[in-house]
Amino acid sequence: MAGSLMHENIIKKLILKLQRCNSIKQLKQIQASITTTIGLQSSLFSITKLIEFCALSHHGCLDYALILFDRIKWPTTFLFNTVIRGFAIRAVHPCHAISLYRRMLYSGCKPDTFTFPFLLKACSSFQSEKKMGDAHFMNSVLSVEMLNNHLVSAKMVHTHVVKMGFHDLSTMNSLIHGYSCCDSMERARQVFDEMGQRDVVSWNSVLAGYARNHLQRQALDLFLIMPLEPNETTALIVLSVCSVLGEVSIGRKIETRFRQNQPELSISLMNSLIDLYVKCGDLGHARRLFDEMPARNLVSWNILIDGYINSGKIEMARHLFERMPDRDIISWTSIISGYIRMGNSDEVYTHLGR
Repeated sequence: MAGSLMHENIIKKLILKLQRCNSIKQLKQIQASITTTIGLQSSLFSITKLIEFCALSHHGCLDYALILFDRIKWPTTFLFNTVIRGFAIRAVHPCHAISLYRRMLYSGCKPDTFTFPFLLKACSSFQSEKKMGDAHFMNSVLSVEMLNNHLVSAKMVHTHVVKMGFHDLSTMNSLIHGYSCCDSMERARQVFDEMGQRDVVSWNSVLAGYARNHLQRQALDLFLIMPLEPNETTALIVLSVCSVLGEVSIGRKIETRFRQNQPELSISLMNSLIDLYVKCGDLGHARRLFDEMPARNLVSWNILIDGYINSGKIEMARHLFERMPDRDIISWTSIISGYIRMGNSDEVYTHLGR
């Protein structure tokens, strides 16, 4: 009884220490303390908590998570999911997530409803890799090969989802997202069309996929038949689509709809509306929205300044620029390029060099 109580107290102290832990060095000290008191191998809970920290905390280390993971003779589904999730959320070597999944199957450990969304997030990391910079994609052959590898992985996961009967909403929505990030909207739409039940996340996943893959018209057509009440994510996606297509009338309907339900719109939604009106040439309404915002961020200012510049209203852009509480490289680039385009490069020094 006393030994059990002591073990329980050690576990409580471990949790408290891990909550305050902010480095791998500290984690190793905690590990050493556990090893010398109760023995690391004798407490699955302890080693699980250590692996969870290494895999999921931004202070952690996935390599060390694997070292600890390899010490466990019979890892649980939860442990497999934790490390798979770590590789998925960090978008670092997502192929490791797939390798761990194969190892999971070979060990006889069965996946659960959490396994597949994590795996599909790893498959969808192709988009994250593309955003890391053009240097990673200077070789188009390499780019196609990476895309194909991610798509093959998504297809493999899809096959297992069907075979094992995991048709829950979370898994199917993740499958749509995974395919859309692999530039396979045909498959994403097929999954969507075959779903017996859909929620707003399902619709948003397809809408975002179409927008991401430059299929704005398909996105808008799908939105117009959406039977569910759109949420803010839906609005942000559709407003970006309307900005590209110049569909200002649909954007106005979205604005009216959300104003009826919300006393105050979020900064993100207001920025998207301003961007829509700027790109559709309604600078007056864009400015009214800007002026009524109780709080703005850099994006708010930059959108309107860029709109004035593109409309040839350089002085209005300058007045707005001078009112900015903070500026970034986008602000400076917009205003300088605006003066240069107007043939007034000397004005840059006159008005902005003060």
